[in-house]
Amino acid sequence: MASFTLKIDNKSNSSLNLLDYWARIKGTEGKKYITKLVTSDVKKPTVPANNSTYLTFYAQVDKSATISTLSIDFLKWDFSRPNYESVVGNLKPGNNGTITLGQTQNSRLNQNLLGISLKKYTMYEDSKYAYVNMELNITNSSSLLLKLDDLQYQVTTNSKQILSGTAGYKDLSLKAFETKPVTVGVAIPRDKWDNNMTLQVLGSEGGESNILLPLANIVLTKLKSTAALPVNKPNTLNINGNSLTIEAGESTVSELEGKTEMTSTVTIVNNEPNAITLPSLSFYVKTKEGLLYPLQIEKTEDVTFLPKMKQELKLIGQIPNKQVLGTSQLVYFLKNEETNIKSFLGNFAIKLSNGDQEENTSNASKEKIYNGLKIEQLSIQRTPNNLNDLIVAEFKVTNTSKVAKPILNIEGNFVLDKVQLKENSKIKSLDSTLVLAPGQSYRFIAFTTIPYTQVVKNYGFKMTEVTADSKKNSIHTFSVDNIYNARLLAENEEYQIETVGKRGSVKFLNSSLYESSSTNLVYAELEYVNNEQRANAVTSLNGYLRNKKGDIIDLKFESYEHPILPSDQLIMATYATLPRNFSMEGLEIFFGEAVTVAEGITAAVSPVYTDNVKLTAEPKNNFVSIPIQQYQLSIRDIGAYIMSSDSFAADTIELQFEYDLLLNEGAPNYTTDHTILVEFDDMSNPRFKFSQEFKLGELESKDDNLVLGKGLDKTFRYKNNSIGSKQFGTFQLNIYDVYKGHKKLIARRTLDMGTINK
Repeated sequence: MASFTLKIDNKSNSSLNLLDYWARIKGTEGKKYITKLVTSDVKKPTVPANNSTYLTFYAQVDKSATISTLSIDFLKWDFSRPNYESVVGNLKPGNNGTITLGQTQNSRLNQNLLGISLKKYTMYEDSKYAYVNMELNITNSSSLLLKLDDLQYQVTTNSKQILSGTAGYKDLSLKAFETKPVTVGVAIPRDKWDNNMTLQVLGSEGGESNILLPLANIVLTKLKSTAALPVNKPNTLNINGNSLTIEAGESTVSELEGKTEMTSTVTIVNNEPNAITLPSLSFYVKTKEGLLYPLQIEKTEDVTFLPKMKQELKLIGQIPNKQVLGTSQLVYFLKNEETNIKSFLGNFAIKLSNGDQEENTSNASKEKIYNGLKIEQLSIQRTPNNLNDLIVAEFKVTNTSKVAKPILNIEGNFVLDKVQLKENSKIKSLDSTLVLAPGQSYRFIAFTTIPYTQVVKNYGFKMTEVTADSKKNSIHTFSVDNIYNARLLAENEEYQIETVGKRGSVKFLNSSLYESSSTNLVYAELEYVNNEQRANAVTSLNGYLRNKKGDIIDLKFESYEHPILPSDQLIMATYATLPRNFSMEGLEIFFGEAVTVAEGITAAVSPVYTDNVKLTAEPKNNFVSIPIQQYQLSIRDIGAYIMSSDSFAADTIELQFEYDLLLNEGAPNYTTDHTILVEFDDMSNPRFKFSQEFKLGELESKDDNLVLGKGLDKTFRYKNNSIGSKQFGTFQLNIYDVYKGHKKLIARRTLDMGTINK
């Protein structure tokens, strides 16, 4: 889409009739494009004497066209000519239509003149994305109010790929001749990165077609990662039109029960003349590999920043270990609560307080070279298994020689606090390998059970090879200083399943709480990707839920019976049903590749856990694009009416609505289906409350389902003989997500009885 804004100066003493003129956008070799006038200019009949006006024309042009190859003919209708028009003049842009950092582009949006410039940017990278946050200055150069929510942002690459940008503001306007800084964030995939990307600022032309016109093209040349600010050095930024200054303090680290917790502080100053509430900020420890470990803000309820006053926020979160902080940063984002998209704001260096500096640590013996084979202890975990605990040690064997080697016949015993258990541990190979070629590896586990009440400080495993002639050769005693139940999973990290023939990756997506009258249900979704080179069955997972008190409840993973293609995705559901009095404080979800080690005993190989378990979320206050699994549901034109089932006494409420149910583009399959519950609640006394549950995405429309499509009608009724004796005014319509007899409120609205609520 290309647009030209023309300024017409009428320097005569009589008005200029604009109906006599038109314009046409042209390309190379005289190619003409169908040209239109923006809606706000269509009804401009004249230019008054000794006055001026603006007209904005636009056209859809070839993808290969650039501003420098376009021009616009200004035409006058001339009925003496064969084509009834004459060219008054041809105008070409004064530049190539782009600006760079620090330059200003003057544009017009409907009746507003505005100036747009890129002031500065911040950026950080991980293995998959570059996260860029840009601060723009936008000036309203007219006398009318300018609503910035009418603007949209996108980044385009040289290959014409488009990446959506996220504005760091909501419901923000500019008064006449006012300038405000605003932020725009975008995540750029590494495979789409180039050194000449462009930030495009777009605005709606105001008509029914809602066409977006380009207002500014800002070239982003040679972007590079932002250096971390040192501790106690302030950074000033703008969030939703408000100026804030933020600085980081020193951090401390504590270790307890095999976990490492970091505590840090940030100080925020409100630079505005009025008080503001805490914006939706997210803080993380970012490692040099780009992994993000969340830090929670302590006591976020009703945090208000008074003008010019410093306020300290305490940040707490788990990290893999203390040593990782030497090459990590403290990064922070602004989260859009509606879209759940985070925009990068800035980064600080991490400095430990003097009494908590990093110390050198030494690991116990974890590897051994044996007959040309390198044997590594990958992990050792103690995990719950009913009334016993399961000790599982995982090993990797790599052929470091130049000739093929047979698979070792291994046996061994666990050593607890330097006491060797009498019973041989069980051994199970994880990979289907018969012979090891040079450089090839395979994995196996050794496991045993002990009472869950058994206290152990030091763990080891004495490994022996049983040769073909039944001789036993001692290989090594592997030991660790500290056992761990599982490895902490970063928020943006994928758990890798390495078993040959079952390879895949699993990413923790989200969690939520569903409720019933007798129990609660914790639900989580995981994204599974098949990393094998052929269609394959989904690798089974095993896991459990644990709270701060150490109470444990097993997770159930929904099965999926169909093979999935290479690199294909599947959303896996897992859940745990909990007693109502089960403590929700400090919840952690543990999971790993499931391996059946004996009848009735399943272990999780190389388990991981996340403490990023968030169960509460505010329901939407509208019914537009409600997300439910792979669908988007919109409900409108809602009416609730008093009726009579016998044409005599009022005893029925009929609820009717129109809906759209759309399938998300490229949506993966899910291992389970959810339903929705539409509930009428008049919120008064005596209370009338009724509901209807609906399946989603069915092929044939029935009373108990919603089918894919737009503008579809649905009606259901509730009968109660007391309805006629009650006065109804307003009611609340609730939409619940329902799973296994439990429900979660996802949207609600207060509506009027007896009328259509849009």
